[in-house]
Amino acid sequence: MNTAGPERITITVDGREIETAPDRLLIDVLHEAGIEVPTLCHDRRLLPWGGCRICLVERRDGRAGMVPACSTPVVRGMVIETSTPRILERRRRQLQLLLLDHRMECPVCERSGDCRLQDLVYRLGVDEQRLPFERVARRRDEASPVIVRDPEKCILCGRCHRLCDEIQGVSAIGLLERGLATRIATPREQPLDCEFCGQCVNACPVGALVARPFVSATPVWMRRRVATTCSICSCGCRIDADVHENRIERITADEGAEPNHGRLCARGWLGWDVLGHPDRLTRPLVRDGDRLVPISWPDALDRLAAALEQARRAGRRIAAIAGSRLTAEDALQLRLLYREGLDADVALAPDGGRDGLAAGAAAATGVPRSSAGLDTLRASPLVLALRGDPSRTHPLVKTDLVRKLRQQGGRVILAHGLSGPLARLASRVLRPVPGREAALALGLAAEILRHDGGRVRALEGAPGFPRWRETLLARWTLEASAGATGLAPDEIAAAARELANEPDAVAVVPCALGLPGDEAEAVRTAFELMAVVRGDGGAGRVLVLGEKAGLQGAIDLGLDSRFGPGGMSEQDRPEAEGILDPAPDRAPGVLHLVATDPAGSWPGRSRYADALAQASFVVVQDPFLTATARRADLVLPTALLGERSGTLVGADGVARALTRVVEPPGGLPGDGAIFAGIAQRLGFLWPEARELGERLGMLLASADRPRQPRFGDPPEPGGDAARPPMILDVSPCLFHSGTTTERSRLLCELAPPVAVRISPADAHELAARNGDLLRVDVGPRTLLLRARIDRHVLPGQMIANWGGRTDSPAAFVERPGQLVAATLRRSK
Repeated sequence: MNTAGPERITITVDGREIETAPDRLLIDVLHEAGIEVPTLCHDRRLLPWGGCRICLVERRDGRAGMVPACSTPVVRGMVIETSTPRILERRRRQLQLLLLDHRMECPVCERSGDCRLQDLVYRLGVDEQRLPFERVARRRDEASPVIVRDPEKCILCGRCHRLCDEIQGVSAIGLLERGLATRIATPREQPLDCEFCGQCVNACPVGALVARPFVSATPVWMRRRVATTCSICSCGCRIDADVHENRIERITADEGAEPNHGRLCARGWLGWDVLGHPDRLTRPLVRDGDRLVPISWPDALDRLAAALEQARRAGRRIAAIAGSRLTAEDALQLRLLYREGLDADVALAPDGGRDGLAAGAAAATGVPRSSAGLDTLRASPLVLALRGDPSRTHPLVKTDLVRKLRQQGGRVILAHGLSGPLARLASRVLRPVPGREAALALGLAAEILRHDGGRVRALEGAPGFPRWRETLLARWTLEASAGATGLAPDEIAAAARELANEPDAVAVVPCALGLPGDEAEAVRTAFELMAVVRGDGGAGRVLVLGEKAGLQGAIDLGLDSRFGPGGMSEQDRPEAEGILDPAPDRAPGVLHLVATDPAGSWPGRSRYADALAQASFVVVQDPFLTATARRADLVLPTALLGERSGTLVGADGVARALTRVVEPPGGLPGDGAIFAGIAQRLGFLWPEARELGERLGMLLASADRPRQPRFGDPPEPGGDAARPPMILDVSPCLFHSGTTTERSRLLCELAPPVAVRISPADAHELAARNGDLLRVDVGPRTLLLRARIDRHVLPGQMIANWGGRTDSPAAFVERPGQLVAATLRRSK
């Protein structure tokens, strides 16, 4: 047996021997060895470029000469000098050439003190005397609502357009012309219109790209940088906030930080202005007749504690329902207060991913967690994106898929019936009838099993597999699968062959309110399919992407009624929908709603709005006066996003620190502090911070248990799937997910909540132009929205924001997973 480890080679740098793996880039080896070589164009996330020539080093071996460290692979015996006088002079000359066509206005530049070019000029001592050259005059582009382009400061490092192409897959900017006429430009010189992820701005080493919202008179050296975790979606991106006098001056990301490696999205980059929204609540409110009036914090908590005590003594039902934006610490304290302290019903709101994990993943593996993480996704040569386009729901995952396609030669199968940008990049696209992705997963599994008996033997010992396989093959013929999904039989067969040939494939299942289809069924069948694809008896590799940041932690710590702390099954209690729609004699005496808005943003919200009136005392804990809060007896405002600290458990199961960036307005408490205040008034023993942290760590560790594939009874394919002539799509749309982002002025400017996006073909048929008023009809309900023509939207579909407003399209959705058929016409 060959027990030798990976091959290692030795190179010599500045007289020092360094051992490394072969074929790595020289600049990366030098960086790890603590030898910093200056560069302007290199980015570890991108393919080698070698454009700026500042990273030149000198070879002193058999192939002597100057080489760029950023694009030169190491070879055995290489001898390198990094800082000889000759090298330093070459770098100075190269900087002088770059400065020839760069407008020098450092004292008043937006990037002064934070400019890589400025830093190198001073460090290397470049002569300020300019060579005879007349700078090319170029117009400053300020047409974009977010990004200002100043071509006269551009040094053509190429980082912006390479990130936009290789990582984002958008190619909104690129290099035009040649020689001295070379410039970064948009297609047809139009104003920048892109995903506004911010990666180009944060990668720019000079002031050629500037984010308008983050232009500040505060010098960089006066700011405090805070590293924290983005708490908008479940990806758990690490971000850096520059803060001065309790104000966020800028959001960036470190390319070396996990899990996003410097990547951002519009929501995580621009959505922070929601913290300063004028509608933020800063004091508790109590009902006084038909009004809600301010009350002090001690009086508010006294009233709630008294109501709880009264309900408990009277034997009245007490219930708490929480949304999945809570930190893990807050979720645990809510459970301690209500479930363990008051023996009350505790449930998780129907946020995207709740049923996918608690019903789908748990049924398929015994554990309400994903079985694959972001690292598994990145290492896999083939990814199946099922039920949703991560471009719209989870942009970090989308960039991983783009890198796989653009840089690594990997493949992506997109199996999703709604519109999305990933379709133009994926190596294979399957368009089932929206909501029939679970049927597609079963059809693919059946087709693989029909042609590969070896997989059958590997799974024979899995609970329920023999019966599942027999029933599946009997019911799910290729023709039945085609009828159930609306796909051609050849499409299903070809995709099954591709999956069958790649046992290391990973499935990604985005979950969000507004996505059609049974979420739990889609996740469960994805696990079953990927167990078949894996073929060695292990659980299928599936990454379930919940919509909000705290979902996995909330389930791990027992907020879902089907599970206790540590993700252990416990006796069923009513789910959130059952608590809010009870029999009259079971109406709650006290109903505490935390970070959720049943009357504004749940499917079937009108039904739940009426049900709230049955509860004797309704408490809403939210930063804003939501539709539910307006019906409450007591409203408790809380800290939001980066005003909090604690732990967030991402979709990949990794616990990450949420560090407070700014103080909340009016000294607002966090959710956990409110629960602790209530417990103190009820006389409960309450854990100290250290004890709470130890218990939290133990429970999160126990939640990540070994998975074993389990198989249920596959359903009948049913009749042929019908595709409505026009579909209203209210799933996340990149700039918005849920209701918090709709309070961001910047995000609403980029994607107005009152707009409906339609395809160019449908716009032509309606004779509609951007801004025209369109009428959306769903049954007896009508909504008027402004047209936005979008080339990414498929004909026969229209996209509108879910929203929590009274006039939002969420009113059209009566049940989770509903496929909304609509009619669209111009308003007279």
